[in-house]
Amino acid sequence: NLVSNAMKFTLQGGVTIEVSKDEGFATLQVADTGVGIAPEHLELVFDRFFRVRQPKDFPVRQGSGLGLSIVRGLAEAMGGAVHVESQKGKGTTFTVKFRRHSPTGSDSKEG
Repeated sequence: NLVSNAMKFTLQGGVTIEVSKDEGFATLQVADTGVGIAPEHLELVFDRFFRVRQPKDFPVRQGSGLGLSIVRGLAEAMGGAVHVESQKGKGTTFTVKFRRHSPTGSDSKEG
């Protein structure tokens, strides 16, 4: 969903996907150079059925408003969290952080 949204709302520029690990956490970051999200909408984008209205001539089909709430729910169910940063007209970055566990269930600093 994060990658699909990034591609959908980036008419020029690009999308970057980064995966990293440190201190027992794995981090997924999806950044784009798209239309961005107004500050007053940043926390609302995780609410079920919330959609940021785009101009009528914007060539993107509106979704159901469920995708980001599902992303947040899944991240939290796995002991993680999701965070968004954005600047209107400059792009958006979603960061999902997960606690890493070894195959035996104890925290791992490897793999």
